[in-house]
Amino acid sequence: GSEVDKSNQCTDNGIALSIDKDIQSAVELYGKALDKGAALVLDSQSGDILASASFPEFEPDKLEKYLNDENKALINRAFLNYNVGSVFKVVVCMAALESGINPDFSYKCTGKTFSNGIVFHCHKLDGHGKLDMKEALALSCNTYFIELAKKTGSKKIIEMCKKLNLDKREILSESLEIPPGTLPSVKNLSSEAALSNFSFGQGELSLSPIKTAGIYSCIANGGYLIKNRLVLGTVNNGKLSAQNTKTNRHRVISQKNANIIIDFLNFTVENGTGKNAKSDFFETGGKTATAQTGKMIGKREVLISYFVGYISIKGDKFTVLVMKENGSSGSGDCAPIFKKISEEIYRIKQ
Repeated sequence: GSEVDKSNQCTDNGIALSIDKDIQSAVELYGKALDKGAALVLDSQSGDILASASFPEFEPDKLEKYLNDENKALINRAFLNYNVGSVFKVVVCMAALESGINPDFSYKCTGKTFSNGIVFHCHKLDGHGKLDMKEALALSCNTYFIELAKKTGSKKIIEMCKKLNLDKREILSESLEIPPGTLPSVKNLSSEAALSNFSFGQGELSLSPIKTAGIYSCIANGGYLIKNRLVLGTVNNGKLSAQNTKTNRHRVISQKNANIIIDFLNFTVENGTGKNAKSDFFETGGKTATAQTGKMIGKREVLISYFVGYISIKGDKFTVLVMKENGSSGSGDCAPIFKKISEEIYRIKQ
């Protein structure tokens, strides 16, 4: 695509993209530490894709050598469905708050709970003790979210997923689309065990990183979900024409509830599992995840780790997602890379 400056003046003919070359360079630089994974940046308020990178990278002039590459470098991992894990817990919060459940709803985590006779463990095996919704999200308490999902109901959580278009295909251009995620049906969540798994992003659920980032953009944008944009328009004689200015947005949650969840995400970075993403330069909110896949390498399960959240710089909000295949934890793998990318965005915007 052609480079576009703030006055929409372009250097040649072609297609102008929403990609910001400086932010893209930062994502590619710091994302290499993922080995295999993806990183992307969205403008939370416009839906524009400012950067998107998949790792490992490949050399476009040497495609043949990658065709049988065991690392599958030719796959665009930012647009590939993955197990989601605890970054999904914000969707349960959204459904709960919109259905009238008070954020002060509390539950005592003892380290495990039972659903249909099946034991579900919290990652803190000796329990977190009594938590409200903010504390449970910050500490990523599984047993709290099992109880919250039961109180909210599977129907309302699935309705929230659909309001977020998680089950919808999204066309970005003639040759690029975002695939629909995989959602369980309300019928399949009729057992408490299935709902329990779903409450912390496991089970039948799978989403692409860009779909997952869209959830957090919606929250950062005051509860409005905005259609992603990659193609700004065509360029003729150095000027942007045939602009793709159509915006498609709808309200998913109230401004009040969006603000509550923003407070939750800020608290997660300040006091919870997201501390490694904290910057001294701007407001940051986000969530970690370490998703189980059920796939094994020897005796070790393959995990997908995440950090996804938003940053606020001079009134502008950006959603940043970092995902690592075969990771160990969202806090250790992804939050530090999120911080580096975010601070580079801050430097660019200064």
